[in-house]
Amino acid sequence: MKLLLDKSVQYLEKNDIQEGKLIAEIVFSHVLNIDRMMLFTKYRDDVEDEEIEKNQIFYSKKLDVKKISSSIFAK
Repeated sequence: MKLLLDKSVQYLEKNDIQEGKLIAEIVFSHVLNIDRMMLFTKYRDDVEDEEIEKNQIFYSKKLDVKKISSSIFAK
């Protein structure tokens, strides 16, 4: 899972998303239905295809990610 999370962070940063690591962690914690702070305990776990697909769908809508990112960090 760590590799997939790192690739997600790289993708977000490549697409000029502020706080890419935080956004990726929020998405992963939502998809995996766990607290964001518990992600590090899952780094060595395999990620199921369904979870990978959910992440890809979210990241494919990068305009929405930019809106979310902007609204989170505008405060």
